[in-house]
Amino acid sequence: MKGGMNQAYWDDIAVRYDEEILDAVKNDKNGVIKQSIRGHADKTHLAADFGCGIGKTLPLLSRCFSIVDAYDLSGKNLELARWKCRRFPNVRYHHRDLSTDDRISGKVDFAISINVLLAPSPETRSGILRTICDGLLPRGILLLVAPSLESALYSDFRLLEWNLREGVDYDDARREGLTADSKNGGAVANGIVTLDGVATKHYLREELHVTLRSMGLETIETHKVEYAWSTEFDEVPAWLKGPYPWDWMVLAQKR
Repeated sequence: MKGGMNQAYWDDIAVRYDEEILDAVKNDKNGVIKQSIRGHADKTHLAADFGCGIGKTLPLLSRCFSIVDAYDLSGKNLELARWKCRRFPNVRYHHRDLSTDDRISGKVDFAISINVLLAPSPETRSGILRTICDGLLPRGILLLVAPSLESALYSDFRLLEWNLREGVDYDDARREGLTADSKNGGAVANGIVTLDGVATKHYLREELHVTLRSMGLETIETHKVEYAWSTEFDEVPAWLKGPYPWDWMVLAQKR
């Protein structure tokens, strides 16, 4: 397998996956991801999870579709996924770097990819998305979840508000509240926000629509996947309520 993304990084995280990686499905306040998967369930159809991690969505997909192909960059993630999902014999596991390796087991009717298109490199992201799109049958549906740039900027605003409420001087609050990329006016213009020291691609809503269209997919639904403020901040004050931070979830159909 050719080297594209950082497999060693994900192999190292595998044993700490639950602590390191936000479980989007579990933390989805309104359950829109599960609702959408169930809404497209068909036991005569094939499905795939592109970037399955340690298999969080595989039990649900297994119950909703005839065969599920699970792809991941990390062999250790796949080992854990296979063990956790050992009661689901209709799941097949594939060790792939989706950014460079387009070997797909077979085209599917329904695919999900949850917070996989994160790399700061546009070439890497395009490679992943092209592989996913190639794996869809005509009229097939992609459920894509990706970080929201609007939400990242909104979270900056709420943190600024929080600091001001605590009596911090405005200039100090602004310096404390904004992300490193917001402070220097740099990469955030391209949607790159640093999260726990890792440069992570975030998307505008319309950016996702245009990007998917360029790959031959037409958006049919867009939803917010809302999370509690505790996913953003520690020791959240009681007054900090909605609107809540969110990822974008897009359902798109292959032409």
